[in-house]
Amino acid sequence: GRGELGILGCPPGRGKTETLINFAVSALHEGRTVLYLSVADQGKNELVPRVDTCILEEPWSPFFTEDDLQKRHARAIQRIDGKLLVADYTDRECSIDDINRVLRMIPDLDLVIVDHADDVLSPYSSDPTVTRHSLRVVYMTLKKLSVKYNVPIWTASQTSEMSWWFDAASISDLAEAKVGKASGASIILVFS
Repeated sequence: GRGELGILGCPPGRGKTETLINFAVSALHEGRTVLYLSVADQGKNELVPRVDTCILEEPWSPFFTEDDLQKRHARAIQRIDGKLLVADYTDRECSIDDINRVLRMIPDLDLVIVDHADDVLSPYSSDPTVTRHSLRVVYMTLKKLSVKYNVPIWTASQTSEMSWWFDAASISDLAEAKVGKASGASIILVFS
């Protein structure tokens, strides 16, 4: 809901980004405005074809030409009533201040996705002695930003390596700053 932070946690390569894309596409089908901040893995040129695939429910091929991708994108846009805005930070650092600035610039957002908040810098990120507290600051600040801008924010976090080979996972398996992440969130979905 508005003013709430949600966290999706699971091991690497298990579908965190795909789940966030599905959240975004569901909101787009409902005519909502979605801001997708890509912080770690997927740049805009990779993210948009994945969003289009989800909207069109058709697989895409790495052999598609740029013209093929543009045609698919045009068809995908016709199928949604909402608006997707992408802020691509995959080629540079992204700080809490950057996220605040983008949220301040874009009014009336219905959903914000920060993929993936573990790579967002806090004022303490450069000090290795407080790395865990740095992540706690990021998650607590995202919660405050969701309240300040009255928008739901979803993010994804890797679970710790210790949990990757178990059949079950929990909040305590979130990598680093477990308490900080959990205390700021309204809902946490953890998958093993």
